[in-house]
Amino acid sequence: MVTLIRTWPALCALGAGLVHLAVASSFTPWIVAVVIVLGLAELGWAVTALALQRPPAPRLTLAITLSPTAAVGLWALISVSAQHDEMTMRMPMTATGGMVLPLGAAAILDLVVALACASALRHVPRSESAPRISKSLAGIVLGAALVTGVTVPALAATNAGQHANTHMHM
Repeated sequence: MVTLIRTWPALCALGAGLVHLAVASSFTPWIVAVVIVLGLAELGWAVTALALQRPPAPRLTLAITLSPTAAVGLWALISVSAQHDEMTMRMPMTATGGMVLPLGAAAILDLVVALACASALRHVPRSESAPRISKSLAGIVLGAALVTGVTVPALAATNAGQHANTHMHM
């Protein structure tokens, strides 16, 4: 994988895991456990991917990351078609607790992870020279900035994020 973007899938998994953990409370009790396990698995995968410098268990990861992405895409289509006259992107409360933006952001981040896993399955690893520190650092900083740009607004759109400002007093 290109040195500049080698860490991006792990950073995306980290962001998706944080978003999934933040939205877990918005679901019905039987879905909460699944979303929490998914979020924790994404965090664990991110740490492992950073340590190994390659996607761990790419076949399994590909299947797991594409499942919630497909579900969110389907729910978003249903939501948009059912509420086309409103300018909001909220899903029916019974389906997701009104979390289209956070779940959509997590789905995009998971899609990056899935693409990295598909690429790892397709390409034969080759020996590479040690990457230059400046290039690796630039890749990490740029990737972190991109993931932050997707993750922070998604976290702000969760129930926890919407109530975060009420606790700050000046």
